[in-house]
Amino acid sequence: MQFNHTLNGLDDQAILAFKDKTLKVRELQYAVDLAFLGDLADEFVALLKTQGIEIDVRTFDSDGCLQALSSQAWFREGVKCEAFQPGKDTSQKGKLSLRVSLEFLPENVDNSIS
Repeated sequence: MQFNHTLNGLDDQAILAFKDKTLKVRELQYAVDLAFLGDLADEFVALLKTQGIEIDVRTFDSDGCLQALSSQAWFREGVKCEAFQPGKDTSQKGKLSLRVSLEFLPENVDNSIS
């Protein structure tokens, strides 16, 4: 899975401290990958269904056979769809994909000497 990482100069070996828990950035990235490619992807689809949104994510393979995609398709390759804009005569085919952003937002540090 591809995540957007805006970690403002932190590399994957940087250590993050959360009160009594520390871990490397790469450990957190790996855990997030597993979460979104496992149960969270299934939970996302289930939550859509509770809102009355049930989207068929099946696709045709190279032989023309209908193949079911997993709920992870939302976070991996995307789900095929067609977009229609009001006032336009044409539509645009594409894929809709969910992206997760992991950001580090540093606090403002005052470097002035008092």
